[in-house]
Amino acid sequence: MKLQLIPSSIEIYFWSLVISLLSDSELVQRIVQKVHAWVASGEFRHALRWTLFIAGAAFLLGVILGIAGV
Repeated sequence: MKLQLIPSSIEIYFWSLVISLLSDSELVQRIVQKVHAWVASGEFRHALRWTLFIAGAAFLLGVILGIAGV
């Protein structure tokens, strides 16, 4: 197999797996519907802001502790 074809093969396998899960599994369908409703409701933006804020604060705390040698 050529090295250049590996990413395409992985992508084709991934999408065939996702499509089969979405068409066969009711659980996956419900999860996708709930995630879509959550993103569409606007609560996702609020949660994303808090997540980015907490991640940034944790990064700064790690840098400060790393410089302090704790």
